[in-house]
Amino acid sequence: MSTSTQAPLPAVLRSLQALIDEGVDVLPAGATAPTALPIGDDGTTYAMAQEAQWLDDRHFAVGRWDGSFSVFSWSDSTTSGSLITAAASDPMSEGVQMVCAVGTRSFATSCGDAQIAVWAAPDDSWRSLQATYYDYDASYGAANSAAVVKVPEADAWYLVVGHANGFATSWSYIPGDAPALAYAGSVDVRADAPVNPWDLHNVRSVQALKDNVVVTGSEDGYISILDLRTHSVVSQTVYNPAAQRGINSMALGADGALLVANCSVGPDDSNLWYFEIDSELHPKPVDHTNLKIDPNAPQAFNFYTTWARSSTGPCWFCSTQEGALWMGTAAANTIQTVGYRQATNPLGAALSYRTGRLVLAGHDLYEFRTGG
Repeated sequence: MSTSTQAPLPAVLRSLQALIDEGVDVLPAGATAPTALPIGDDGTTYAMAQEAQWLDDRHFAVGRWDGSFSVFSWSDSTTSGSLITAAASDPMSEGVQMVCAVGTRSFATSCGDAQIAVWAAPDDSWRSLQATYYDYDASYGAANSAAVVKVPEADAWYLVVGHANGFATSWSYIPGDAPALAYAGSVDVRADAPVNPWDLHNVRSVQALKDNVVVTGSEDGYISILDLRTHSVVSQTVYNPAAQRGINSMALGADGALLVANCSVGPDDSNLWYFEIDSELHPKPVDHTNLKIDPNAPQAFNFYTTWARSSTGPCWFCSTQEGALWMGTAAANTIQTVGYRQATNPLGAALSYRTGRLVLAGHDLYEFRTGG
């Protein structure tokens, strides 16, 4: 369990508070400033989603900042949304920042600062979950992200986990209904010169590039490509040398097209970046754009990005601090923005896409059919 005496702020609020501390006016033009009321703060519960991941063709899981997670079943109705199938919570009372499917009827979640939980269901209804806990060195920090990648030499799969203190751990397992994890090693992906002002190194995204190789994105602003055979860093690239905030989310396409979501600060920054990973495993910058409704807002936090498909072909979606769901394409060396629709969730939302179905989870939960 964390020994911090101060509850951590969600990243979007931490970034906004930093601007306030710098004297930046974060209020919309003409807005009335808040009043210092004669009351004392006594804690806050953040119910916003941190992660959403599909588990199979019908079910997905959502992990939340308050330490809870739920398994939902997709609804085919156009008038009602997804239904909760099962619900549980992190027994260490930490926010559930990582959710990753690892077997036919099982998935892994973060669990405090020094454990990973693997939840298995006895049947494909997901109505009953049983957890097995795996300890690791607490110096790695809480699990923030994960992906699975095949390791042919080991005749197994690896669960690769990104951690809060800038490490990536790998765990071998044989897929099945209730796979057992075995610790296989760790890689230090901390950058010497973080782009953020807090010296944070949270590994917010892990993406499987190919057999034995994963790509990580960190709050220190660096994209790292790791070789799991040697547990080493193949390349490390800062996504934007002039950035003031780090990486919040990444999405990797089958052809090495990499999207990076971050928080833009000021009018000249961008919060969505497009890279191509070359044959030598180096990310090459292609284009960038700023997904922002209010041009005068001091920051535009891009919370999550994912590749998807629409009726016209490949596309991407992003969710931002302004409660917007953005859509666009990235091809021919450029990012094209289709536009946005307002979602009723400020601060941003987690996204997950599978075969023509997009889930958006913030405080509320939304289903979208993309036509792809």
